[in-house]
Amino acid sequence: MDEAKIRKLTRGLRDVAQKFVTKDALDVSVVYMAYMLHRNSIENGRYLTPYDLLCSRENLPDDVAVYVKGLEFADYWPELAPFIIQYSNQDFVDAVDYMSANIVNNPMEAGTPNGICQLTVSLLELKRGDHILDVGSGGGNFLMHAIETPKSECIGIDTNPFAVMISQLRLAIKKETLTNPAVSVIRGDIFDKIKPESGLFEIGLSRKVFSNYPFVARAKALGAAATNFIETLGQKLNLRKKVYSSDWLFNGLLCDLMGNKGRAVAIMSAGSTWKENDEEVRGAVVASGLVECVIELPAGAIPGTAVNTCLIVFSHGNKTVRFVNANQIGTKSRTSVIFNDYDVQQILEMCKSATPISKEDLAPCGYCILPSRITTNNELSSKKMRSDTKIKVLGDFCKLSRGAIFSSADFEITESNEETGMRYLKPANIIEGEIVGEMANIDLSKLNRKVNENLYCAKEQTLVMTKYGSPTRIAIVRDSKQKLLVNSNLYMLNVDQAIALPDYVKLFLESSHGQSLIEKTLVGSVMQSIDQKLFMSIPVPLPSLNEQKSFVKKYMVIKAQLDKYKAMAEEIRTKANQLVDEEMGI
Repeated sequence: MDEAKIRKLTRGLRDVAQKFVTKDALDVSVVYMAYMLHRNSIENGRYLTPYDLLCSRENLPDDVAVYVKGLEFADYWPELAPFIIQYSNQDFVDAVDYMSANIVNNPMEAGTPNGICQLTVSLLELKRGDHILDVGSGGGNFLMHAIETPKSECIGIDTNPFAVMISQLRLAIKKETLTNPAVSVIRGDIFDKIKPESGLFEIGLSRKVFSNYPFVARAKALGAAATNFIETLGQKLNLRKKVYSSDWLFNGLLCDLMGNKGRAVAIMSAGSTWKENDEEVRGAVVASGLVECVIELPAGAIPGTAVNTCLIVFSHGNKTVRFVNANQIGTKSRTSVIFNDYDVQQILEMCKSATPISKEDLAPCGYCILPSRITTNNELSSKKMRSDTKIKVLGDFCKLSRGAIFSSADFEITESNEETGMRYLKPANIIEGEIVGEMANIDLSKLNRKVNENLYCAKEQTLVMTKYGSPTRIAIVRDSKQKLLVNSNLYMLNVDQAIALPDYVKLFLESSHGQSLIEKTLVGSVMQSIDQKLFMSIPVPLPSLNEQKSFVKKYMVIKAQLDKYKAMAEEIRTKANQLVDEEMGI
């Protein structure tokens, strides 16, 4: 396809359409105009009016015909006729596909790019005779790929009437040369098409299902039929909660539609793979063995939206889940990321070679299934460790708490010039693994509210760590003489010293490996912070206490040497500065 030429053609058609139709009908009108020009150009030079096209349509659906008849194309057909001379029939066919694939009136209804369609066809393992369903088929991008499967039955369903008409026009062109005519697109709400007693799609059980659904919506905002399905899904999965994102409502629907031996693939928001609000339903789906693989896509993989996305593959009987981080694959354009054939093959190879992770290993981290955040015992088990080393997640031997919410007004009220026995610890006081700098004296008796000192004051041997940003700064409270009231931008980690030494845990978390694991727990787009549940699922290699003591002792000897050389370097730096000042008389 000569994309520059096709863009010029579609702009010309849009200029004509804008004179005659309303804005909401603009896209479907442009697509139909390209279709009319295509039909004229294949009639061996015989001129067809819009009326002729409507009367002699072999492949044009009735609902499309009724709609375009009301647009009165005859009024502006004279302005379209010159296009037949300027462009070829293939240009008109390409324009229909181009327009259909690039319409993004609503970012949550973005079309599925060709590369992801190709990837999905392979992930679904489409084969001869399959029943294929596209839920939320939009302009029909996925259907155009699925329809190539021999002897298959393809059905698309969408609530948007214009999207349905556009995909029907594309199919009308496809059927002119297609050997597999068993394809149709219907307008409707998929939730209205479910039989409540069985959960099956009323027009036939679909074995291979795809959906690029409108994510990031509240499930209950999708209407009464969807609300009824929430009840059905809750009963099947024994859910206590009835409020979660629409992503998992649709995912549950796809699992229902694929049948006992089917497969399903969905494009979902990355946030729904780890956010706490969806933990129960996500955990129930994973625990039921329905999740086979999760593929993290690069930002911009879905045009028209900045929401980070994943491909999730569903099938039955999965004891493990495979995770593929493909967020660095693809070619970045100005506004999106494009997958070529090599990229698609690379991702498929990564799916085959990915190390399976058991469902049980996902439970401690709240069933987080975002590949870039996956942290399990498997990561450490593959490394060389002593035979007596055990792997435990932080939550097994540590307790995490947040500092006190203390406003600037609170600080002004409680700050004291006298010794009070309590100081205020802020993130700025943690530098190079130590608690340093001036800390204000605090007198909590000046507040008109109670602050729980046992809860918000760090005890001796407590690890304090910054909550926001990367790298995470960590220190240990060494002085038990003064109470330290901890700022809300800090976390406190209390270690069970019968299992681990605080110094050992600190050194592990400060290591390059530990910091990389902490980075996987950061959430948020503007200011990233540590997610407590993900953090407490970090696996830590724990040798015996004696081995930990020996390791810490060795480290402290080396650190003492390092501190000595740092002091010497600082002394030399000071002398050098003094020399410059003296010689230059400044």
